Amino acid sequence: VPALGKFVGSRFLQDSGSFVSIFMRPQTTLGSDPSATMPVHYNIARADIQRFHRMCQSYIEAGQEHMDLFSATLRSLQSLVARGHSEDEHVNLMLPHTYQAFDEVEGVMMEVEQPMIPLNTAGSNPVLIVDTSGMTGRHITYLKAALKRVLYAQMASKSSFQLIRFTQGTGEPRLWAKEMAPPTEAAFQAAEDWIEGLTPMASCGKLLSAIHYAMAH
Repeated sequence: VPALGKFVGSRFLQDSGSFVSIFMRPQTTLGSDPSATMPVHYNIARADIQRFHRMCQSYIEAGQEHMDLFSATLRSLQSLVARGHSEDEHVNLMLPHTYQAFDEVEGVMMEVEQPMIPLNTAGSNPVLIVDTSGMTGRHITYLKAALKRVLYAQMASKSSFQLIRFTQGTGEPRLWAKEMAPPTEAAFQAAEDWIEGLTPMASCGKLLSAIHYAMAH
């Protein structure tokens, strides 16, 4: 019996301890009855959550290393100015760090051959969550340019796509479009206008709520 198989399979996933069981209510559309929307049951592999956590932690640590590097370099340059050097004077000074060429310089130059966002071919309906707080907000010009390149280089081969940003003050997620949008010229133009309207945020948005929005689509 298919219904019984679904019940047994779900209970097996829960009892095995290898999956995290969550219920999420899909986002309602305009004019629909929220009370009539049934929640969706997901079983997410615990290993996937742990792998995502480790990946985020590695990115945070790499960003912190870069910030520490720039702080040390700034202190060194300020000390030279304090000792009488002018701000426009050339200084033959080696920066106190090393870098991997592929990760730093050549990796940027190879952006055409290697996609900026690793959207594999298996996924046909990507949802991009855009957070413009912190360091990202201070370099939002580069973020906008990168998102536009992703839009035209990677979304054209997808069935549909969606964008999510956060509102100022409350940090609540907001969808770019009411529904998943097909990769048409009109959709790309509308998405590009939406990207151009992004502004820096004072604090981080509600990322978990944004993930719920993304999974609901």
